[in-house]
Amino acid sequence: MTTSIDADGRPDPRVAFGPIVWCDDARMSDVDPGELERLGSALRLAESALEEALEAAENLGNFDHRFDVPRAIAGAQRLVQNANEAVDGARKPTG
Repeated sequence: MTTSIDADGRPDPRVAFGPIVWCDDARMSDVDPGELERLGSALRLAESALEEALEAAENLGNFDHRFDVPRAIAGAQRLVQNANEAVDGARKPTG
């Protein structure tokens, strides 16, 4: 696997982890609505926890020079948002 370094000297995840593959193969009938609701609920909790964590990290300032903690938390928030979009998409009836 090849890696690329971004402008901040960190590995570029688009290269380090390969291309993102989108899959729309699962039909709504294949998705357990109870598990989908469970996932949605867990993601809402994660969003809330990440908001609190980001606020605390920003209040602390740059306490660890090895990592940009607020930036890492913001990245996790984007991942949770992506997962929420997938859950919302799975809830919509397919035509």
